[in-house]
Amino acid sequence: MAYADYRAEIASILDERKHPLWWVESEISNGNITLRENETAIIGVQAIRHPGGLVEVHGMFAAGEREGILNLIDEVCDQAREAGCDVATISSRPAWARILKSRGFEMSQQTISKELS
Repeated sequence: MAYADYRAEIASILDERKHPLWWVESEISNGNITLRENETAIIGVQAIRHPGGLVEVHGMFAAGEREGILNLIDEVCDQAREAGCDVATISSRPAWARILKSRGFEMSQQTISKELS
């Protein structure tokens, strides 16, 4: 499958106020978000170099079947480790924190928000 096959699912999980689909697709085109795909899933990741020196591989989105997503996460983590990244992070819903705990992910920071408008 290709990105176009997952486009609607990706659009449905993005918070358009933070990361509109047009921006995500622009970042993909510019090489700032890398797509990883297998037969049943796709994920988008960014490499982030923080001012303090930490190098992070960050999962922006995932779509498709759960096992396919988990396989891609494992692959990206292995490759990021080999490339010298210090940490892998994922922007996600709470269910994924529970699912990924067995793969060594743990909650390090939580975003709490309140709509003001």
